[in-house]
Formats: sequence, C-alpha cells, structure tokens
Amino acid sequence: MGFFDFLRKNDETSEEMDASWNLFDDDVPEEESKENDARLDEVMTPTDNSSWDKVVISRDGVNMHDPVQRREYIDGLLKQMDEGEQQLNNMQFDYRTVTGYLHDMEILDALSKEDKADLEAVATRIFESQKQRETFLSREGKLTTAEYDTIDLMRGHEDETVKKMADAENYQKKIRKDLMKLDAERLSYSERMEIVDKELTNTRHLTIFIAIAFFIIVFTLFICHILLGLDVAFGYIIAVLAAALFSVLLYQKHMGCLEERKQVHAANAKLVRLQNAVKVRYVNNTNLMDFLYLKYNVTHSSQLKELISRYRKERERQKEFELAERNLDQDQRELLALLKNDGIQEPDIWLHQTQAIINHNEEVEVRHKLITERQTLRKRMNYNRENVIAAARTEIEDLARAYPAYADVILTQVAKHRGVRM
Repeated sequence: MGFFDFLRKNDETSEEMDASWNLFDDDVPEEESKENDARLDEVMTPTDNSSWDKVVISRDGVNMHDPVQRREYIDGLLKQMDEGEQQLNNMQFDYRTVTGYLHDMEILDALSKEDKADLEAVATRIFESQKQRETFLSREGKLTTAEYDTIDLMRGHEDETVKKMADAENYQKKIRKDLMKLDAERLSYSERMEIVDKELTNTRHLTIFIAIAFFIIVFTLFICHILLGLDVAFGYIIAVLAAALFSVLLYQKHMGCLEERKQVHAANAKLVRLQNAVKVRYVNNTNLMDFLYLKYNVTHSSQLKELISRYRKERERQKEFELAERNLDQDQRELLALLKNDGIQEPDIWLHQTQAIINHNEEVEVRHKLITERQTLRKRMNYNRENVIAAARTEIEDLARAYPAYADVILTQVAKHRGVRM
C-alpha cells in the first residue's frame, strides 16, 4: 500500500504557489532586463536548454534532519503536485472538448446525402452572409459615425440644406462683387476730389497773381505819367478791363470747383452709407455660412452634397446589411436545429466553421488540426502525470521510507496540505 493511499484527496484545488517562487520579476527595469538577457546569450551554450523541459528532483544541499529545510522541501513537492493536478484538470477539459469536436465530425461524415445536402445549403447561405458582412464592415470610403449621424439629423431636408448653403455662397459672391465695385467708386471719388482741390488751389494762386500783376501795371503806368508825362488813360482802361475779365473767369472757375466738390462729398457720403449696408449683409451672410459649415462639419456646399450622396448610398447598404443580418440569424438558428437533430454535441462551434461543412478540404484541415491538438494535449497530460505529479509523489514516499523517524511528521504535513484529518 502506497504512502498516499492513507489520504483522501480533497475536492477543492490548492492555493496558488507563493509569490516567492516566482522566477520572473515584472519590476525589473527594461534596460537591466535586456542586459541580463545579453549576458545569458553570451554564456549559454546551444545545449543549455536541452534539459529545460525535464523536471529534476534533487535532495542535494537539503538537510532532512533540519525540520525547517525538510518542511520547505516537502512543501515544494506538494505545490508541484498541486500545480500539476491543476494543469491536468484544465487539459482534461480541453481534451474532452477536442474529442467532442472530433466525434461530431464523425457524425457529420456519417450523415445521409439528404441530411448532408440540407446542412450544406444552410451553411452556404451562412458563409455567404458572413462574407457580405466582412465586405460591408471592411469597405473603403465608408462614412464615419459622426458624418452619418450629422446627415441623418437632417430628417429628409438634405436637398433644402444644400440649396440653402449654396444660395448663401452665391449671395456671398455677389456681395463681394458689389463691395469691390463700391471700393472702386470710392477710389474714383477720392481721385476726383484731389483734382478739384488742386484746381481750387490753382484758382487762388492765379487770383493772387492777377491782383499783383494789376497793381504792378497800374503803378508802372502811374510812374510813366508822372516822370515822363505820358498819357496813360488808355493803359488804365485796358488794365482794368483785363483784370475784371480774368477775375470773372477765375470766380466762375472757383465757384464751379466748389459746386463740384460739394457734389463729390455728397456722392461719397451716399456711397459710404451704401457700402455700410452691403457690409452688414456681408457680415450676416458670412456668419450664416460659418454656422452651416460648423453645424455640418464641411467647408463648402459641394462637400455637403457629396456627403449626402454617400449617406444615401450608405443608408441603402445599411438596409441591405440589416436584412442580411436578419437572414443570417435565421439561417444560424436553422443550422443549430439541424445539427442538434443530427446528434451533434457542440453545434455552436460550427456556426464559425461553415466552410468545413461545405468544403471537404477545409474539413480535412480542421480534422487534422483537432487531431494535432489532441495529441499535444495527451502528451502534456502524460508529462504532468509522470514527470510532475508522479515524480513528486514518489519522492515523498521515498523520503518516508528513507527517513522512517520522520514518516509520521511527513504524513502529517501531507495530510494537512491535502486537508485530510488523521
């Protein structure tokens, strides 16, 4: 009778291994970790990892007469057994699952042609629907959620919104043209005002010049009359007439310039008032355009028009997608019902492997993958039984035989770890 035959195995799993057993410290800085890896790469030989997959149990350096060392050594063996049993339980579940899948595949292979045809028909529809879904979800140029929601909020007023934005843009162009014309007219008035001011200045200068010339001529005639005794009456008459004529002409010119200047001032004031009114319309229309651009997140009406066109196409595709999703859901329920009716234990897995039902090559590939997984699981299960659990169990039994004086102590420690009353 073995040493562990005296113990009843507790149904609950043991606690996880203490953190002090963790060989991998996540707190090690990345640079230090890289340096350690580099040093290991330098000193390791190609055969260093040949024994990594083997669990070696050794008592070297352990004083079994020391109760602390003996207890820690046995505790390590017990934790090794617990970990191995936990891994074994997990792998047994996976093994049963994979075996169930293979059994289901054997059932599918044994179906009649009629049942197989029904399955393939439904599976084909599901496969095509899934392809359509992938194509729809991975399509290029699709609207973002924000873009779709923005257009969707228009509630059927898409064309009106585009027209409103386009009208505002056209009106903006007209206002800009009007402002440009008004600026040109103001510039023309400014130039005309400069010419009138220059003419007024010239008339003033000419008036002063004529006055000075008149007095010089009169003074000269007076000197000639006094000193030379000449008769200058006719000269006086000519000088007065000339001065009067030039004065009248200059007066008319001056008054004409003043009148023209008054008209230019009035026209310019009217132009400023008109320009201010146009500027008000320009600012209001600009604010309206900015509001529409911000609301619909565009920079031009043509961009909004393109978004609406894409939205309408997207909405049609969305309706087709929703219809396809409803058909897919119905086909999946039908496939599940057929599989359950045929005795398949795990029908849900076939919803994602419909191609294996349709295509024989795909079925062979899936079967080969499952067989490989089961072989790998079986190998790992045997390893845990023989190299992890059995090795630790044998070592504890050997300790009890090699040190009979401590057999009761070892038995008590094992029983306490297993939760068994002695």
